Amino acid sequence: MEVLHLWVEFAINLNYILDIAYFLIGFLYFYNLISPLIFQFLLIIYGHYKLFIFFWMTWHLIKNKNLKHKFIWFSSFCIMCIGVIFYFWFVCRKIKGQDTVHPLD
Repeated sequence: MEVLHLWVEFAINLNYILDIAYFLIGFLYFYNLISPLIFQFLLIIYGHYKLFIFFWMTWHLIKNKNLKHKFIWFSSFCIMCIGVIFYFWFVCRKIKGQDTVHPLD
């Protein structure tokens, strides 16, 4: 019974992640049709969501001493940390002499 509960919880969480991924892919595909202000607002909301998930995972790693899938939690935690570092390193850098941010520079 507990295994079924874990699978249901995993499926629900994966569904949320895929929904957000499809949502972002759709906005990236229609980037030229969307106002830049709306696009920035949606990316800020997505950033806050990711920050919330990051701290939620950190809290559960600390709080749950007998967490069953610690390796999966720890690897996800490390991937998110690396993602945050690379985001600020590569995406949020300023182009030399300009005030704009270019994600592929």
